[in-house]
Amino acid sequence: MRFEYQARNREGKIENGIIEASSEEAVLDILQKYGFYPTSIKELPTSVWNQGIKLFRKKISSREVIDFSRQLSIMISGGVTLLESLRSIGQQIENSAFKEVILRISQDVEGGMLFSGALTRWPNIFNKFYISIIKVGESSGELSNSLNYIADYLEREYDFNSKVKGAMIYPALVVVLAFGIILMMNFFLIPTMSQTLISMGKELPILTKIVIAIADFFQAWWWFLFLILIILGYSIYEYIKTPNGKRNFDNLCLRIPGLGSFLKKIYISNFSESLSTLIGGGVSLLDSLDLVKETVGNVIYQEAISDFIEGVKKGELLSSTLIKHPDLFPPMAQQMIMVGERTGSLGDSLKTVANFYKKETDRGLDNLLSLLEPILMVFLGVVVGVVVAAVLLPLYQMVSL
Repeated sequence: MRFEYQARNREGKIENGIIEASSEEAVLDILQKYGFYPTSIKELPTSVWNQGIKLFRKKISSREVIDFSRQLSIMISGGVTLLESLRSIGQQIENSAFKEVILRISQDVEGGMLFSGALTRWPNIFNKFYISIIKVGESSGELSNSLNYIADYLEREYDFNSKVKGAMIYPALVVVLAFGIILMMNFFLIPTMSQTLISMGKELPILTKIVIAIADFFQAWWWFLFLILIILGYSIYEYIKTPNGKRNFDNLCLRIPGLGSFLKKIYISNFSESLSTLIGGGVSLLDSLDLVKETVGNVIYQEAISDFIEGVKKGELLSSTLIKHPDLFPPMAQQMIMVGERTGSLGDSLKTVANFYKKETDRGLDNLLSLLEPILMVFLGVVVGVVVAAVLLPLYQMVSL
């Protein structure tokens, strides 16, 4: 059964949430263990809305998962039991949705379930990659090190993704500005201009006629164009969701000049970083490859990793299988992995490859932006220049006459 509670914490702040328990007495016992003083406990009807929407009314960010992993690692390494650590962290978290998740995990651990088993109930928060590292830590008795290991990995991934997103803000603003200017010209500036020019009674230049015709078309059929864009966008989105569409889209992205090489560096870096983390955490090579396959995010690379798995199963070296895909893994990556296998330091070699391609990605991102920015500015300048020319040409002809 699910119960919605309202309680005061030790600081007197009101906390709201949902607990799954067998009775109100069990809810009261759980809240008291967390240091909460309940003011109301109400059983919820078993509807999908109450079970799902209320529980996840706040999104759980990657940053919160990283902080949770780091804090849990520190507390366990300091001698605090896993259960007490979970309860303590649960009290401190402000996100009510994540607080509920940790509360439920602590309940499962208290009931005798392994920590990794409790995490499997929340696949949208803790993926197979995360859980595999935790399982290794549980089996080896080094859970604190495993938590710290996965926190380091997630933090590097988070920082890289944040850098890429931040770098794309300026180009996105330029695109929005360009479309905003085009819309303003078509709906406000050009209609007013066309009335003035036509009232002169002179033959208008061809450029001016074209600009006025385009503006008239936009004004008359904007709703149709908007509808076409929505239908086209939705159709592409649905097509990409299909296996064949996803594969064609991923393949196309890798073949676009400039963008393709940039994406390949990202995928190679992610592949090497993830595989290095798993191998360093004690996961076998085959299991690591299987997990990395799910995290790559590109069908073409997933197919290549499937080939790696089949090759390793047959007794081949990983470097030998990489050679079969030179378009996806360049010679530098192949050579470094080959050296790692020969010296017995595959994890370190993969880490070196990951660091190298992360630096290459940073340079590639800078180059891509340096190329994209002038292209967008030139496009915006051409649009404005054409409209200005369309206005000035008739006036110039009048002055000349």
